[in-house]
Amino acid sequence: MDGPLRVERPRSGVVLLTLSLPERRNAMTPELTAAWAQAMESLEQDDSVRAVVVTGAGTAFCAGGDLSWLGHADPADRGTAGADTGVADTGVAVTGVAVTGVAVTGVAGADARPVPTPAQLRAKMYDFYRTWLRVRDLEVPVLAAVNGPAIGAGLCLALACDLRYAAPTARFSVPFLALGLHPGMAATYLLPEAVGMARAREMLYTGRVVGASQAVELGLINRVLPAEGLVEEVLDVAASVAAAAPVAVRLTKAALRHGPRSYAEALEWEALAQPVTMASHDLQEGLRAVSEKRPPQFRGR
Repeated sequence: MDGPLRVERPRSGVVLLTLSLPERRNAMTPELTAAWAQAMESLEQDDSVRAVVVTGAGTAFCAGGDLSWLGHADPADRGTAGADTGVADTGVAVTGVAVTGVAVTGVAGADARPVPTPAQLRAKMYDFYRTWLRVRDLEVPVLAAVNGPAIGAGLCLALACDLRYAAPTARFSVPFLALGLHPGMAATYLLPEAVGMARAREMLYTGRVVGASQAVELGLINRVLPAEGLVEEVLDVAASVAAAAPVAVRLTKAALRHGPRSYAEALEWEALAQPVTMASHDLQEGLRAVSEKRPPQFRGR
């Protein structure tokens, strides 16, 4: 289907979301953001969904948010400004990755309209953040197939996913400070969660670009996969997740959602959650399947 976001069901229980603005390097435009919000609402209400895959069309995963509206020049006078760079609350579409990993165009010109106040910007950006980060709160696992650069808010979107796989051409950067911006899109939480505080500080302070192989070492992604067939391979992983017992998977995601907890808290949660699965029909099906040497057919009850 046409539109800024393609929603497909290529495997049983698996939904594929494709950011489909390749000419803008999949920057988070208002149109794409609205489509994303609609998709999240649908997924939250669909019990048949057991895993979600997020990827980008074209050569980029996501260039970040679109801050062309924040420039002083009137958008009508900028033509296609920002189409290649997607200036964002958190990032830009990257065309050069030298020192800061930032190459911005189309945000110049005379003051054609007043700059929004901090209060107005806070309301706008907070809503923007919460819309995109709803993906983190889905009850089912979400996998990112990072097919190219994931910059600023685009990297945060990938970090909001449970599992991340990338093509060799993928690049990762959070160049907020190089743009004169404080980090946004929960970058100061999601990045340390993935790579640790020391490495997060370095990435945030310097805006340096990290390649795919180093991203594995840092913990930004799980694995590097061949560019050709990346999405198909990630869909295979998603299908294996979708084939597991739905209740057990959802409860496990809930346990892991907020990162490491104390030893006592983990035991307390498991003492509540594991009996739920012990009393399920799915456990009996799993035991029968092992005994009969066949794949289980879980029904989520």
